[in-house]
Amino acid sequence: TDGIIAQIQNENIYKQLLQLKKPLIAQDAIERFPQIPNITGLYFETGKMAAAYFIEKGFKNFAFYGFENIVWSRERCQGYCEKVENAGYKVHIYQHQKEETPPLWSYKESSLSDWLKALPKPIAIMTCDDNQGQHVTEACKAVGISVPEQISVLGVDNDLSICNLSDPPLSSISLNTEKGGFEAAHLLSKM
Repeated sequence: TDGIIAQIQNENIYKQLLQLKKPLIAQDAIERFPQIPNITGLYFETGKMAAAYFIEKGFKNFAFYGFENIVWSRERCQGYCEKVENAGYKVHIYQHQKEETPPLWSYKESSLSDWLKALPKPIAIMTCDDNQGQHVTEACKAVGISVPEQISVLGVDNDLSICNLSDPPLSSISLNTEKGGFEAAHLLSKM
């Protein structure tokens, strides 16, 4: 192995990879690692983009659903909240740990369903990624909340398999991940 491009999920994996003494790049890792290059997206800006879209559509109620323990989710939430709050509105936030996502069949009675029922309607919800967007649409279906009439959902990644499986189909922000892959490979070849 000449070098490694890795999605580093925790500190232990990071330390093990460093011990290999090979060029190492973190790509969309759970956190940023200061001693190595990190290939990341414009997470904060993606959140602002989602907020601008919903504000332009005339929404007055906003929410964010994502993970508190992953940098790309936290920063998308921060960008979304900043843009919404600068426009004079409040954001209802539901953040959980990555491992706590309920299985699709259990949405009828879940903390996600309870949160969705309690939100003011109509509301615009940004989710940190398309998987979470589908979780929201499934939970809405399980408790009788209509999408997009009562809750409009916008994911991130534009994963067509997830977006098209969602009922109704999920709207999503497309990221240029292919370019990120090329940039990571180019940087690794320089290292």
